[in-house]
Amino acid sequence: MTRTVIDMLCFVALLFASSVFPVNAQPADRGISSPQEAEIIARLHPGIEPMDIRVEEDRAYLVNQGPLIFPGVIDLLRNNEDPMTVGTLAGVVTRMEGDRTALLPAIRAMALRDQPWAREICAALLGEVGKPEDCELLMPLLLDTSERVRMASVNSIAKIGRTNDIERLVAMMKNRSTSLPEADRPSDSLLRQMEGAVQLLLNRHGLAVTDELE
Repeated sequence: MTRTVIDMLCFVALLFASSVFPVNAQPADRGISSPQEAEIIARLHPGIEPMDIRVEEDRAYLVNQGPLIFPGVIDLLRNNEDPMTVGTLAGVVTRMEGDRTALLPAIRAMALRDQPWAREICAALLGEVGKPEDCELLMPLLLDTSERVRMASVNSIAKIGRTNDIERLVAMMKNRSTSLPEADRPSDSLLRQMEGAVQLLLNRHGLAVTDELE
């Protein structure tokens, strides 16, 4: 057999092998967007093997399972210390439909955690899952040491706030240059968010701007 024929056969064999066994196959080729997301899917999707995970399909599966995976969700919210994992889980919770009240105790408890990321996720989830009375938790978070927690809180108040929360927001805005120490005063960006929240709440409750609110 000539050298040319041997080289050609080797080339064909390499092409075949590379098509069947891709050398550079990565987890992303299976649709896994992050190790955290794969971990959540594997823990909450009964019997699934890590290599079988297809994120878009399995994320939709988790969302559609609803109450069936609530015990696992609650456990992760309470006990997982990885912000990426809990943040990814929060995305699953946000996409769920129907009654998610059973998750509220675990979400509310995150407001008392030492980690700013946990309080931020708590504030954001309360805007999706919480009740109007959860503004009692969100209002103090407007004075949190973390700006991200403050922003998440005001955005959620805009979604679930009551009429009396409008006055509380306005009072806090007016106090920026008087009663609050400089380090605790709302930033300009937070003030703009609070102004937007007041307007959204006024519109949602069908209220007009009064002299007290200006």
